[in-house]
Amino acid sequence: MDTILLLVQIAGLAFLIIYVVKTWEMASATRRAAEATERSVSEMREARDQETAPYVVVYFDVVSGSNLIYLVVKNIGRSIAEKIRLVFTPPLCTSGIVRIEELSLIKDGIESMPPGYEVRTLFDPAPKYFGNAALPLKYTVKISYFGGIETHERTIEQVLDLAMHKGLVYVDRKDVHDLVKNLEALTRVSDKIETAVDSISVILKKGVLIRNPTIMTTRLESGMINWREALLAKADEFENLWLVLNKEDRVYGSTLDELQAGAFLLRDQFLALLSNRPSDADADLVGNGLEISRRLHEIGQMEFYIDGGESIRRFNELGDKTLQEMRKLKEAISSSLAHDGT
Repeated sequence: MDTILLLVQIAGLAFLIIYVVKTWEMASATRRAAEATERSVSEMREARDQETAPYVVVYFDVVSGSNLIYLVVKNIGRSIAEKIRLVFTPPLCTSGIVRIEELSLIKDGIESMPPGYEVRTLFDPAPKYFGNAALPLKYTVKISYFGGIETHERTIEQVLDLAMHKGLVYVDRKDVHDLVKNLEALTRVSDKIETAVDSISVILKKGVLIRNPTIMTTRLESGMINWREALLAKADEFENLWLVLNKEDRVYGSTLDELQAGAFLLRDQFLALLSNRPSDADADLVGNGLEISRRLHEIGQMEFYIDGGESIRRFNELGDKTLQEMRKLKEAISSSLAHDGT
């Protein structure tokens, strides 16, 4: 019995050992299966995250045909990127035409950027940038942002290399934007031509004023009497001009243009007469003539404003004073002519 009992205990112990070994093997297999499942789930989550995550990139775009360098920030991922921050090493610097370091894009970043969206800004003209040896050709940018399935901050680093664009030759090609610009320029030129033609038409309707003061002095016979008579004729001309065009309701609109043009012409003729005066010309007549020429100049160059008629009132006062001076000149000339006649 003892032998049988011993054999039974040995057999039970062997079966127990086998059971423990098999159980351990089953537990190990279960643990490996769980680990494999966990890895699989993690890989699936990571793959899903990579598939749907935002992906923000920064690059320089040298536009062919325009020789302009643009800085571009773009989300090439498939979900929204948030709280995007950019740190450039060394700090961005340009030739000075564009103050890019002052942009909110660089200083404060971008709060949100949907997939496929980009922010583009002019960085610098390529000839200006590449022509300055002190400006760096490589930048390292650290891009940090949030978004996607994972909640942690995503950080990537890029090297922006401008050296590859230096010295490249581009063919200047025209596109539809150039066509639109040319059409707009052509339209502006056409509008200017139309305005000029309208102005010429108005001038031709009124008649062409020939401002050549020497015409009336080239055939003027020498002598004091003829010189004073010519001054008297010009004084009469201004008086007639002012009294005909300056009605009781005073002057407005096109009448102002006619009066100012006539004043400029008379000024030139007065100065021409004074320049060709006889050697024994009366100093008082010469002084009065110069003063009248100055007043005619003021009438001709006076500007008018929307001031409730104040500038027109001053114009009329100046014309009236000039008319009084003209009449005094006429009286002095008439008196001297009468004296010479006696």
